[in-house]
Amino acid sequence: MINVFKAPVADEHSIAEPSVVNAQPHYLYLRIDRRVVKIDTADIIWIESFKDYVKVILKNQVLSAKQKISVVEKLLPMDDFMRIHRSFIVPLNKIESYNANYCR
Repeated sequence: MINVFKAPVADEHSIAEPSVVNAQPHYLYLRIDRRVVKIDTADIIWIESFKDYVKVILKNQVLSAKQKISVVEKLLPMDDFMRIHRSFIVPLNKIESYNANYCR
């Protein structure tokens, strides 16, 4: 019988050498004021929700869209963003530390 659930064993070379992550830009597309806006995820400082709306805080502007934060969370790259509160999503590269009351 073949075990189809067994993970492949890595050889010693693949463990010693770090994998190179593809650094292609990722974009978030949101409908804002009857048009679709392309947002570079590298420019996002944080995303905040207000009921069915999200406010996307960028380096040089603030955008508001009628979208639930759970939908926006699914559109973002999972490896780059973290939902730290039910109302906030932040990029992992901007987090130094956080707890229930603040985020640095």
